[in-house]
Amino acid sequence: MNAISGGVPSPAPPTIQSASTPLTTDDLDKRVRQFLMVRKKLQELDKAHKALLLPYQQLLVRLNNLLLGNLNDTKSECVRTAAGSFYKLRQHFVSVADPKAFREWVLATDSWNVADLRANKTGVVAMVQLKEPPPPGVNYVENIVAGVRSAGSPDDKEA
Repeated sequence: MNAISGGVPSPAPPTIQSASTPLTTDDLDKRVRQFLMVRKKLQELDKAHKALLLPYQQLLVRLNNLLLGNLNDTKSECVRTAAGSFYKLRQHFVSVADPKAFREWVLATDSWNVADLRANKTGVVAMVQLKEPPPPGVNYVENIVAGVRSAGSPDDKEA
């Protein structure tokens, strides 16, 4: 039993034995069905979990606004109570609205301290596909997994 299923026990995921012999078409069909079932169950659980969290997240926002309102009303930066302290916490969010203008500014002013330099995945993958090594200092890892989609469902999300 769990909180997400509302006290109703969820079925246990299927067990999988290692394939020491080649799998038959029926075995493969069964595993694809299991894969699709497990992926759908994970999506359902994720949706239910988000729904379960939502009222708590909303309450936390309301409580935060109430406490921040108190700090603003009393012109305080920090208040201590028997239960704990609350204080003004400044958070900063930055994004680039015009990449070209930003790049030109960084280059013109040599202001690399305000820019993050990172590898471009598409470019690095293209290099490796051309049998070139990744650039120095760049880690490149390729994982191969099985993509699965249900029969007759072209819009089914792949793993």
